[in-house]
Amino acid sequence: MTPWHRRWLGNALLVAVSILISIAAIEGIIAYALSHPDILTLPNRSVGRLLEVARHYYLDKDRRIVQYLPDCAVYDPEVTYTLKPSARCTVVNREYKVEYAANRAGLRDGDASLAAPTIIVPGD
Repeated sequence: MTPWHRRWLGNALLVAVSILISIAAIEGIIAYALSHPDILTLPNRSVGRLLEVARHYYLDKDRRIVQYLPDCAVYDPEVTYTLKPSARCTVVNREYKVEYAANRAGLRDGDASLAAPTIIVPGD
């Protein structure tokens, strides 16, 4: 290998490593900002453009909710969605982790409650 080739390979490797480090740093900054949105507010504590963009990204791309996860829920024309019968699934987001367990009717309770429920609560 000639000195020119070594120098070119060394420069190419330096550029590639620099790009990877830059991408990792940007990714880390974005992840931190999404986990700590208060750093994106303006000095007067109002919502700035950065926080608005972060909220839109989170709501459109990053957030997972049980209603839209095919492993957990199915569409129901009467009540919008129900959990899949006897399904067990976990929904993990940046700020919480929720485990869902449904009975054979797709409700968040045990199968024994289908025969003789003690308390009935409508809603999600």
